[in-house]
Amino acid sequence: MCNNYEAQLQSVQAQLKDAQAKIQQLERYLKSEQQASLNQRKYQEELENNLKEVAEDARKQISTVSTKLQESEKFTQEVKQQLTQSHIELQDQLKRLTESREEVQRELDRLTQENDVLVGKHSKHSQQLQNEDINLPNNLEEMQLLLLNYREEIIAAKVAKEHIEDTLKSEILFLKDRVLAEQQEKNTVEETLSQEVSSLQERLAILESCKSELERESSVRAETETKLRDSDQSLKKIQTKSKQLINALSQQLDEQTTLRSKSDSEVAALKAKIHSLQIDLENSEAVQRDFVKLSQSLQIQLEKIRQAETEVRWQHEEDVDECNNCRQAFTVTRRKHHCRHCGKIFCADCNSKNVLSGPNMRSSKVCDVCHTILVKDATPYFSTEPPSTPH
Repeated sequence: MCNNYEAQLQSVQAQLKDAQAKIQQLERYLKSEQQASLNQRKYQEELENNLKEVAEDARKQISTVSTKLQESEKFTQEVKQQLTQSHIELQDQLKRLTESREEVQRELDRLTQENDVLVGKHSKHSQQLQNEDINLPNNLEEMQLLLLNYREEIIAAKVAKEHIEDTLKSEILFLKDRVLAEQQEKNTVEETLSQEVSSLQERLAILESCKSELERESSVRAETETKLRDSDQSLKKIQTKSKQLINALSQQLDEQTTLRSKSDSEVAALKAKIHSLQIDLENSEAVQRDFVKLSQSLQIQLEKIRQAETEVRWQHEEDVDECNNCRQAFTVTRRKHHCRHCGKIFCADCNSKNVLSGPNMRSSKVCDVCHTILVKDATPYFSTEPPSTPH
């Protein structure tokens, strides 16, 4: 029976050892999976942070490019308006200068014609005078009077001629000054126009540079948006894979938790079984020890009974100084008591059992051994403490 218990205990201990090894293996696997999940989560967080930084940089670049584009478009519009306005003003100024020059040219032509007319009249009049017959007066007084008249006419004509020449010179000088001023104004306008054209060309070059920069930034923006879309798609794929991995790990964790709970339950059951088997083993060993002690006690009692067959069972008080069971010496307070069955002397504690005997079923004091022999349903005395071995 003890061997069977020991075999069961060894089997249960082996099962417990296997279960503990399996639990340790599952714990290592769970720890590894948790570390992998943590690393995956850290990688995902780093990737998300990088994507956020890239997206933020792209948004800033896009905002900057949009602002520059708006400023360039506004500047281009202003330059176009200034160019259009300058062109209109220059056209008006050239038109005014052209009209003024044409007017001066007409005035010059008029004065030239008037001069030509005057010269022609003078020539005609001279020719007429040369062709006319000269009727000179006969007397000296009339001759002098005629000379005076001619002289006055010549003086008047000369004065008129000088006045006309001065007037023509003044008008010619005025017209020359006017033409010169208009020419200078024209040169100034042309120089201003040339400067404005140069300035506009420079602005145009700046606009072309801005346009190239905008095209480059637009290309960079498009490339950044493409990268951002690719990054978003990659992030979505990674998030999907991460969710799948997390779900799989969560499922594995649940399975491992369930398996661990089951293993814990099995371990608890095995521990309870081991405890029960240990108790049974201890009880079995105690029973075995009790049987050994009982066997020894029975052999001793048998030997005593055999010896008692040759002796009188009743012990006399003067022959006994100590209890046959506990071996304690009798004193004034520890009195001697006879067992009514075997006749031996015991102390009150060792002779405390009662047995009903005789036709009247009288109660008699007996020792523990006799009580076990006489009462079948009684607890054996050796189950708690077997009788002491006699010296």
